[in-house]
Amino acid sequence: MRLIGMRFMGIGPYEGEFSIDFVALNRSHMFLIEGETGSGKSTILDCISFALYGGVSVDDASKDRLRSRFLDTQQTPSFVDLIFTVNGRYYRVRREPAYTRRKKRGEGTIAENATGKLWEIDGGLADVIAASKDSIGDAASDGSAAVYFDYAEADGHAKPLASQARDTNIEVGRLLHLTRDQFSKTVMLAQGQFSSFLKCRPEERTQLIKSLFSAGVYERIQKTLDTMRKQHADIVDGQRRELRAAIHEMRDVAERVDALAGDGEASGGVGGAVADAGDDVAGIANVEADAATWGLGDDGDVAEPALEPQDIVARLDERMNETAARARNVLRRCRRDVAESDERLRLAQRDLTVLTQTGQAVDAERQAAARQDELAGRRPAMDERRAALERSRKAEPAVRAADDCAGLEADIARQKRALADVRDDLAGLEPADVMVKAREQALLQAAGRPMAEAALQSALALREQLNKLADARRRAEKAQGKAIRLRDEADAAEAALARLDDPEGMEERIRELVRREALRMQLDDRLRGAGERLDHARRRDAERRRLEGLRAAAQKAETERVEAREAHEQAQRAFLAASAAALADRLVAGRPCPVCGGTEHPAPAVRPKDAPDEDRLAELADRLNTAVQQAADAANAVRLCEQRIDAEDDQAEQLSEADAEAAMRKLQEERDAAAQLTVQRKRLEEQLAEIRAKVEDAKQRRQQAEVAAVASDSAQELAESAESACLDTETGKPYTDETARQREAQARQDIAACEAQAAKAEELAHRIARRAELEQRADRTESALAALGEQLSKTRSQRDDLLASGGFATEAEARAAMLDRPAAAQLQAMLDHYAADVEVAAAELARVRRELDELRRTPTCRALITDADAETGAETKDIAELLPAALAAAQAQATDAERAHESAIRAEEQAGNLDAERDRRAKTLTRAVRVWSESCARFAPIRDMASLASGRSDSPAGDGLSLVTYAVTERFRDVLDRANDILKDIRGGVYELRLGTHEGRAVKTGLPIEVFDRRSDLDTEASTLSGGETFFVSLALSLALADIIQAENGGISMDTLFIDEGFGSLSEDYLDDVLAVLRSMSRHRDIGVISHVGLLKDQISERISVTRITEDSSSRLAVIV
Repeated sequence: MRLIGMRFMGIGPYEGEFSIDFVALNRSHMFLIEGETGSGKSTILDCISFALYGGVSVDDASKDRLRSRFLDTQQTPSFVDLIFTVNGRYYRVRREPAYTRRKKRGEGTIAENATGKLWEIDGGLADVIAASKDSIGDAASDGSAAVYFDYAEADGHAKPLASQARDTNIEVGRLLHLTRDQFSKTVMLAQGQFSSFLKCRPEERTQLIKSLFSAGVYERIQKTLDTMRKQHADIVDGQRRELRAAIHEMRDVAERVDALAGDGEASGGVGGAVADAGDDVAGIANVEADAATWGLGDDGDVAEPALEPQDIVARLDERMNETAARARNVLRRCRRDVAESDERLRLAQRDLTVLTQTGQAVDAERQAAARQDELAGRRPAMDERRAALERSRKAEPAVRAADDCAGLEADIARQKRALADVRDDLAGLEPADVMVKAREQALLQAAGRPMAEAALQSALALREQLNKLADARRRAEKAQGKAIRLRDEADAAEAALARLDDPEGMEERIRELVRREALRMQLDDRLRGAGERLDHARRRDAERRRLEGLRAAAQKAETERVEAREAHEQAQRAFLAASAAALADRLVAGRPCPVCGGTEHPAPAVRPKDAPDEDRLAELADRLNTAVQQAADAANAVRLCEQRIDAEDDQAEQLSEADAEAAMRKLQEERDAAAQLTVQRKRLEEQLAEIRAKVEDAKQRRQQAEVAAVASDSAQELAESAESACLDTETGKPYTDETARQREAQARQDIAACEAQAAKAEELAHRIARRAELEQRADRTESALAALGEQLSKTRSQRDDLLASGGFATEAEARAAMLDRPAAAQLQAMLDHYAADVEVAAAELARVRRELDELRRTPTCRALITDADAETGAETKDIAELLPAALAAAQAQATDAERAHESAIRAEEQAGNLDAERDRRAKTLTRAVRVWSESCARFAPIRDMASLASGRSDSPAGDGLSLVTYAVTERFRDVLDRANDILKDIRGGVYELRLGTHEGRAVKTGLPIEVFDRRSDLDTEASTLSGGETFFVSLALSLALADIIQAENGGISMDTLFIDEGFGSLSEDYLDDVLAVLRSMSRHRDIGVISHVGLLKDQISERISVTRITEDSSSRLAVIV
């Protein structure tokens, strides 16, 4: 993956639109991003990270910093547009961050969501890039990527891959094969997190390695295997327990069946067997089952491995068949006894029911007659209550009118008292015209307040002018002294600068050396290409050797698939034939066939030998599916291997391994011959850096002196202006502090007098309003008294008329006759209830007499009367005399029949339940033994794999090392090995990184790093390194981490690396070594360095310069190529 060009607008401190041509910047494979701290250098990395992943480059940074504050709520969107290449294909991604803008209509704001789009650009862009490379260095080259975007936006040059932010994230992840976290650790070594990997705790480093190398998959495999082991172990143990319990339960059922069958035969009936079953438990077990015949051992557990599973199944089948036959015989006997006892019980219950209903009807007739007599005796009292209720109803309206009169009289008295109170309040207030005149005088005196306030503001302004004059005089004296000092320093610096060499000539010599080094870089590229061709040739030859084995495996898998299909088809035909034979067994001569309808069956199907059941057929189908899948997988493996051979052969350019090695050796010799150019360039760069530093220092000193002179003149002018503002316009004399204090005191006295008169006027206004309100209230009260008097006269007349019409002489008599509402309601309810009782009693007596007549005509009652007449020789008049004796006899007969019937039912239920339980236990036992044996066969390989992955003591490996610990440790060793290769080129390779001494412990101990110092042969902690040492060790570790992650990146090479960290902690020697390492790495990838260190600008020609006028202004960038 390599960056081509980028443009962005409204991101971070950048307000306008800017463009960067990465192709031009990467001419020498290394470029610099320089500028002041906080100017926006890291924002360029944020733009790249946001374009690809929709997030910034630093993990804990907020996306809110993307939208530039200079755009605020403008309707102009911010955006990042990036063109990059992956595996020879070109892509363009454009994103807009979420922001809030003003509404187009009305007030307020509206939130805009983030967007993202991805295109694939056709191969014509490669020609545009090649033409752009040829123009680099010309005057027309300004470092802009506009030409790339012009081509990409032209019609027909790009096809869309994603139009939404979420889909864009998925497609970019598919292209790069890196998550954002991995991208930030491998492509962008972000600011502030450069040395975090070196200094973090071992446990944190373990988690980071897991996440970056996707070691979670090993952890999931380990946990999944262990979970499967536990689950299958629990399943097998549970199934064995279920099998053991099922055998014991079936043995218990068989013993109970034998006991019930033997007891029924001995007593002559099952009912007798049930009644006597609990008396002698020892006597009902005629046959004692031996545990061995049920597949059990001496300890009562399943006799495995002493017995084979098929032997246990055979013994269990034999015992279950014997128990089933005896249970069916018992059940047939019980059903016969139940039918006979049911008929006897039905006849006895019929007679008992009729006689019981007859006795109840006789008692009900006597009770209904007595109830009717009782209600007739209560009639006189009910009539008296009815008359009292009617008199209460007539008295109620007269009493209500009297209450209204009393209420009106109370209202009149209350209004008279209120009128007297209002008149007393009016007497305590002054006349209205007197208070109005006094208020007008107070308002006139309070109107002078604005003039007094203006005088106060004038006095305060005079005091402020006097203070400003004193401050201006002090600043003018200080600025003049500073200007003189800085002018002298600038003169001295310029005099020393005149004695130095011309820097322009030195720059020309350095550029010439850089151009010559670029030719060496091309040799590096060619050498790298030769090495890649050699690697591809070796992998091609290895794949060819592997292809032979894959073809043999594919042929074997195809043969097994054919055999599995033939076996499945043969079994399926036999199964269908067996099904047809099962239907033929049900055919009866002369009856229609359920399939064809014919009554003749000349050739019924015959069941073939060894016909499979459904389980066997399903097993063969699973075997066929497995064989088909294995054959497809094997063929796919052959096809993929052939594709890899073709791809590797193309990458090797059809060279043999020997030819590729020879080409690589030749290029190595040419590159070594040009290795001395770097030493000359470094020496000139050091001298040029020193001259430039002194030129910059002299320039800054002269600028400071000029700024100080301007500031001194400005301060003097301000002091003179302040003196003019403090002169009396009439006398021309300057004001003093005493004058300002006197004017302020007089103004404050005048304001206090105005405030007192204003308060007096407000109080008089309240009293005037109070008097007007009281006069209005007195008028309303007098009107209300007149209206209440008229209403009282009318109400008294209505009261007298109602007393007369109700027959009451006085109001007291009417009140005595009137009942309250609860009493009247209770009395009315009593009368209604009495009337309902009378009606119900008459209806009940008639109903009971009709029911008694019907019962006398039943066969049971007629037989009872006939028998009594025959015994006494006379006709029986009243059946009630015969009922007690007849009921007792029928009850006894029904009880005996019911007891016998229940005994027979219990015996049948017991036999039926026992047979159902036998059938259920037999099915449970059959299923349990089959499931248990199959689970044992599946559990063994899972148990061994889980023990190996978890590092258990009983694992086949026996080393106690889990899968996750092994994977993480090995990946970390690769990182340390790569970091040590980089450290060999820094300061003579004095430092080596090693894995901590805790190896072999549990995974929770983490991955500690020890730094081995070759000078002292001692190990030390990373925390003891100096700032510069920490920097280059962290750099080596980060670069190694990036290389290892990219090596496992699915074939995607990250050809761009950004290092965003201050190089200021390095001495010049360390800086040279670090730059040498970076230049060496730049042979294989483009490296962008972000720093404000001045020496880097002298050593790296291509750069992005970020500037801003002030800290609060927007930033700008320029691409220098």
